[in-house]
Amino acid sequence: MNLKRLNVLYVISICSLALQAAGPVDYNRLTLKQAMEIGMLNNKEVQSSQIETEISKEKEKEVFNHKLPDIGFSSSYSRLTNLYQYENGLLSDPTRYEPIKDVYEFNLDASVPLYTGGKLHAESRKSKVETHLSGLKSRHSQRILKLDIATQFLHIYHLQEQQKLILEKMKEDSLNIKQVDAMRRNGASTRNEVLRTKLQLSNHKMMLSTINNDRIIAEHQLQTLLCLTDLPALHIDTMSLNAYNSGFQTDMQTTAPQNDELLMARDAYEMQKIDRKIVHSNLLPGLSLFGSYGLMNPDYNFYPPQPYFYRIGVIGLNLKFSISELYKNKAKSNMATLALTRKQLEIDQTNENVNHALFAVRQKLIEADERIHIAQEAIEQAKENYRSVKQKYIENLSLITELIDADNAYLEAQSALITTKIDKQLKYFQLQYILGNL
Repeated sequence: MNLKRLNVLYVISICSLALQAAGPVDYNRLTLKQAMEIGMLNNKEVQSSQIETEISKEKEKEVFNHKLPDIGFSSSYSRLTNLYQYENGLLSDPTRYEPIKDVYEFNLDASVPLYTGGKLHAESRKSKVETHLSGLKSRHSQRILKLDIATQFLHIYHLQEQQKLILEKMKEDSLNIKQVDAMRRNGASTRNEVLRTKLQLSNHKMMLSTINNDRIIAEHQLQTLLCLTDLPALHIDTMSLNAYNSGFQTDMQTTAPQNDELLMARDAYEMQKIDRKIVHSNLLPGLSLFGSYGLMNPDYNFYPPQPYFYRIGVIGLNLKFSISELYKNKAKSNMATLALTRKQLEIDQTNENVNHALFAVRQKLIEADERIHIAQEAIEQAKENYRSVKQKYIENLSLITELIDADNAYLEAQSALITTKIDKQLKYFQLQYILGNL
């Protein structure tokens, strides 16, 4: 098992121990904090992003190794044939010489880069920026998952509140049916009116069935996000949402300096700047220190060759300058400069998008407060209207259709208030996501 895999498993095991230390998880009352912790531990995309971060760290080490000396050892054995020398031309008989047949060589070579036009330093700096960027991408995937979990929590919460509302309406429907039926027996209402009230109850039962199935689907979707599909069922603790909402009111930042998209755009710009520096470094000479030391036999430095082992070493400087880069590098340099300009434009565009998203979500929060106030007033009006119409119906001053319409209007007003309040909570989570605090 390689080092990267061990590091990732180590991180996962630490998270698992931390989750266990917090106490056993009750999947029938799963809190939002627990859901986020489980998601960070189990989600495959998050795990993949963590592995990418580990790979970047290892790459950073590998780039640093380019600065270290290159050391090599080589050995060889060869056997020579006789030497034939044509002293009077190729058509004449050659003179034969018998060299020492067996040749042995043992060499130790080393080279150290002394100057590369700043290329090695730039590559090292780039690898560090890549590691930082990889960490930002990992955090970004985690924050997206947290927002998805919070959104799914609120969706389930919305369905639960709607379910409670419909159940209350069904109880009231049952009372209305009994009351209208009693009026029919007294001759104050007709059988058709009883059927209309029963139809109202049936409609609410159908709504309840749809909401209940939607809730089951939403809970399974949350299980999928948390990679807990093996669980028979999962239910959430909606009270845990209050712990997150309590801190949102005090956060009135006007900018988003910790926004991941903006930070990643800046890192991408920094990497492009380093790439341009690497391109420019190709125009500069490279200087390296080299040396070798060998043990060989026979000694061909003398004539006739001597059948003895001998040692000899060499050390020196190697200067390399690519003349072709003088005309090849111009296009590369122009491309790097244009790419850097594009990255700057991407930063500006990302900054504008983030600021607009921040402005939009704050406006939506203001709108949500207004809508909540309006919805509360609408509930009072619908409630009073329903009470008034119901009293008139009892006194035979209104029709059953008017009573049902008033009841539906009251239900719609209550449902709208629930939706608006939960939508405001969602906007708070979206605000924290944009600010980089989620």
